[in-house]
Amino acid sequence: MNVLEHVPQWRELVAEIIESEKPGAKLRLIFPNYIYPYEPHFQIPTLFNKRLTRLVMSKKLTNSTFGNTPITDPLLFWEDLSWPTGSQVAKYCREMGYECTFSHKAFSSYLVRFQEDESFRERKGKLFTMGASIILPILTLLTSQMPYKYLPVIDITVTRSS
Repeated sequence: MNVLEHVPQWRELVAEIIESEKPGAKLRLIFPNYIYPYEPHFQIPTLFNKRLTRLVMSKKLTNSTFGNTPITDPLLFWEDLSWPTGSQVAKYCREMGYECTFSHKAFSSYLVRFQEDESFRERKGKLFTMGASIILPILTLLTSQMPYKYLPVIDITVTRSS
């Protein structure tokens, strides 16, 4: 599932999906890691929390596009974003008795795509592209060494216990 950050009540969604499956079922979640001060959908820096970011960046929010397509109702879109982090998802899964395993596969493929796909870079915006081009070589080297929950793209598999 690649839309977890678009679900305001993501905890309930994860529980509903995993509980509807047989024991041993797996749910793979891939989403941006909101420990980093950048909102990828609106291509803006974040400022501590959604409320302050919305206040300071309101003009940018209301004039946002997704790629070349204007966002129909940007403030509703903004309100629906849940800003999950890898640590939050892992903690919730442990509390619910689910097993969770982090991986670096999604982030590694993201780095390859960023290097090879010009249209992908264009959709990410100038600020992201500029920052990423500066730190990309470092990130490529560190990706396999970074703790998974600190990667900019979270890739976690949740397993329903028996």
